[in-house]
Amino acid sequence: MTRRIPDEVLAELVRSGTRLLRVEMHGPRALSLRFDRGMLHIHLVDHGLELELGGAGPLSEGAESLDEADPWWTVIGEPLQGAWAVVDTDERRLLVELQLRPDDANPKIITLEPHGPRIRTRALAKAAWEGAH
Repeated sequence: MTRRIPDEVLAELVRSGTRLLRVEMHGPRALSLRFDRGMLHIHLVDHGLELELGGAGPLSEGAESLDEADPWWTVIGEPLQGAWAVVDTDERRLLVELQLRPDDANPKIITLEPHGPRIRTRALAKAAWEGAH
């Protein structure tokens, strides 16, 4: 059994409307999302996603920039407006959903989920998002 909940780890970033500045991949099991008010590290661990917030640091050597890759190029510079997690009974994150852009500005939902040995990302319009209904 799973349930969708607001992600408390990201609550302050959502409240502040921080903007996404850069996305970096550190191999198939880790991503960093650099916001104007901090950094979010996402790690694939035991078939779930672990989130860690940190301060902005220097660009990571050896990381691959995903700024121009799908789906990230569509939301670079946009404010974070919502963050949810789909968790299992052990409270393990099976899916992280990020809303970038306000509701009145064609909002995008970026989903991050474990997919075998890697993190898969997809984008969809908020109107098509399961959590909107």
